[in-house]
Amino acid sequence: MPVLLPFVPEPLPDEILGSWLTRIVLLNGSGAWRAFIEKIGYQRRISSAIFDMPRYSAKFVALIAALGRDYEQTMLKLSTLPYWLTFDAVV
Repeated sequence: MPVLLPFVPEPLPDEILGSWLTRIVLLNGSGAWRAFIEKIGYQRRISSAIFDMPRYSAKFVALIAALGRDYEQTMLKLSTLPYWLTFDAVV
């Protein structure tokens, strides 16, 4: 799925997922963002928490893909998943 927004910046070093998505909304405006997420299948807004570790869903994977990113890489680089995986591996 191609990116449907004019501005999708690269994540900043050490940026968390929610911050990156918020910058995308701010750069494109809420009208363009709303049309974008509705086209992906969300309602007028994303109702689940996505600040750091969102729950897996086909819609969320579609959102990340529409932003031109890979889901797995996004979770590894923009969330605390690597830290949780490390702590779980120790137990």
